[in-house]
Amino acid sequence: MLLGFWAQDANYRFHVRQLLETLVEFEEEGAIPPDHAAMQRRNRRRWRLGIALALLAGMLALVWPGPGMK
Repeated sequence: MLLGFWAQDANYRFHVRQLLETLVEFEEEGAIPPDHAAMQRRNRRRWRLGIALALLAGMLALVWPGPGMK
């Protein structure tokens, strides 16, 4: 049973390695264009999250009592 599992694992690793090598070859040839729209959406989302967190921290700093303000 263990030998069968090991053989399946080795077969799986071989196919994954082969797939990754093929993808790298395609990228090097320029066959896979970069997805600029997805990158822009991700960056926009990160900026919005950063701005929202900064505003929240600023509002919390205005409302939260400082040391000795009990």
